Amino acid sequence: MLKAIRIHTRNLFLVPLLVCMASCTLFSKKQNLVVGYIDAFSGTRAMFGVSTRSGIQMAIDELNAQGGLRGQKIDLKIYDDEGIPQKAEKVAGQLLKEHPNVLAVLGASASSRSLLMAPIFQKQEIPMVTSSSTHPKVTAAGDYIFRVCFVDTFQGPVMAEFLIKSLKIKKAAILRDISTQYSLTLSEFFKKRFIRTGGEVVSDQTYQSGDVDFGSQLKALKKHRPQVVYVPGYYSDVGRIVLQARQEGIASMFVGGDGWDSPDLLNVVEDRLNGAYFTSHFSPDNEDPTYLLFKKNYVARYGRPPDAFSALGYDAAGVLIAGMKKTKTLSPSGIRDEIAKTKNYSGVTGKISLDKNRNAIKPVVILKIEDKKIKIVTSITP
Repeated sequence: MLKAIRIHTRNLFLVPLLVCMASCTLFSKKQNLVVGYIDAFSGTRAMFGVSTRSGIQMAIDELNAQGGLRGQKIDLKIYDDEGIPQKAEKVAGQLLKEHPNVLAVLGASASSRSLLMAPIFQKQEIPMVTSSSTHPKVTAAGDYIFRVCFVDTFQGPVMAEFLIKSLKIKKAAILRDISTQYSLTLSEFFKKRFIRTGGEVVSDQTYQSGDVDFGSQLKALKKHRPQVVYVPGYYSDVGRIVLQARQEGIASMFVGGDGWDSPDLLNVVEDRLNGAYFTSHFSPDNEDPTYLLFKKNYVARYGRPPDAFSALGYDAAGVLIAGMKKTKTLSPSGIRDEIAKTKNYSGVTGKISLDKNRNAIKPVVILKIEDKKIKIVTSITP
């Protein structure tokens, strides 16, 4: 009995040492800071997500290489929504379930998906920053939802006034995608301003994303001989539309929105979009020092120049990181409060200030396609 007690007592001397070793290990190793990112990396809209991810990942890797935030690195948890709104909604719930300690979320690049994601993160009071969802209702979901891009209430009217005042165009047709909130809303803001400014919309046709035959719509609008056809859709559909329009003998000018901004579009249409215009977030000919440094580092990393979506992704991550740096406590509510104060942030797509509705006050750039290249025409400030 005494022997057993002595053995037990001797083992007790090890307990404080083991507890100390375990606790020291626990507190010396800080947990990474979890940030979620949801976007399309497969499907017909994958180019937007892939480009946006390259900018976001670059911004976060740069921060982590500098030691992170207060000695903690950001762990980016990436989810693919395949470009499907309902899938975006589903993986938003999956992200919260798998990472209940998530501090903030980036994404999505398209409005239809962000519109379903935003209420989920608003309810959980997790800040969400979208890089390029331009639909006005995205940030209306609540005070935890932000964007670093302009809004369609500005983008649509800018193009309408440019056509009438600068190009003296009076007759327009519209071909809108009824499957996306982005296209439906942008076309409405364009249409209202075009008519109010003295123009006439002679035909208003619809299609659904993924369609391969646009014959009936193109024949219908061809009868009215519009000077311009406004197609506020995504590059993956615009290419097919333009090719078929030229086959139908439609010589009208084509114009669009930021959904056109993809090198893939020019690869498909070749010279058939010469003379076309579209609105976007920045010019590839940007000479601002902040952008030029970003471009240099981006090319060194990826071997290709950045596009609007990679630049916006970098800025979205940058605005989030800036908010995280300023907060006294790395909590979702603290981060939200600091992001809301964003004023004159030096982004690669320009200075970013957020208004009371958490929308970025930024210029719209009008670009022209000429000789298979994209050139800046003008920049219009709100």
